[in-house]
Amino acid sequence: MGFWMVGGELGRTLGPLIVVTAVARLGLQGTPWLMAFGFVASLLVYVGLRGVPMQLPKTATDPLPGRRCAAWGPSWYPWQRSWSCAH
Repeated sequence: MGFWMVGGELGRTLGPLIVVTAVARLGLQGTPWLMAFGFVASLLVYVGLRGVPMQLPKTATDPLPGRRCAAWGPSWYPWQRSWSCAH
């Protein structure tokens, strides 16, 4: 979750700086060029996540957090205890 928080804060911090710099250098007419970065980022996310299944395993809906985490596989085991305590 920390990576998502850092990414969100970076976007919130750098986004306005990038737009102000683009407007200062290119004028308002040049800002549509910023869309290219968004399209490239979207393409990278799509390519990176296209193999991720859209639905969780059936056991992921189990009301017991321990079994729900175990359904996500071994990569979740280190986080299982802290997540179970939080819910």
